[in-house]
Amino acid sequence: MIAITSDLHCGSKHALCPPGLELADGEIYQLTKIQEWLWSCWMDFCKAVPRGSIGVVNGDITQGINTKEGALVSYKYSDQNLIAAETLKYFLERCTECYFIFGTEWHEFISGQNLISVVRDLQHDYKIHSPMQELWLRWQ
Repeated sequence: MIAITSDLHCGSKHALCPPGLELADGEIYQLTKIQEWLWSCWMDFCKAVPRGSIGVVNGDITQGINTKEGALVSYKYSDQNLIAAETLKYFLERCTECYFIFGTEWHEFISGQNLISVVRDLQHDYKIHSPMQELWLRWQ
């Protein structure tokens, strides 16, 4: 089975965040009511993914610091990357392999740097795809 998730926007107060997460400044972040509900839905989704699935994480795994509403858990990329890595662990434990696709620079910083950092933090041989780069290489 192929299991796909997209647009997690970890780091936003309106997005997924694991409960009890300690941020870089030592603060234990308290989830909003929306985040508590989203986390419950996320865990239900992850449990429904059959073991041995192929995972696809399709862009914008972090919120980034360019937010219009200012509702961020943290402006630190390291905190947002930690939130994303901790969130994705539950999805990835169900998958035998996973493909990560770049999102936008608005959310994942220049050339997907946040996504690349998260994948490295997960310490696994996951595949990362940059659709724009792949298209450019085909045109040359």
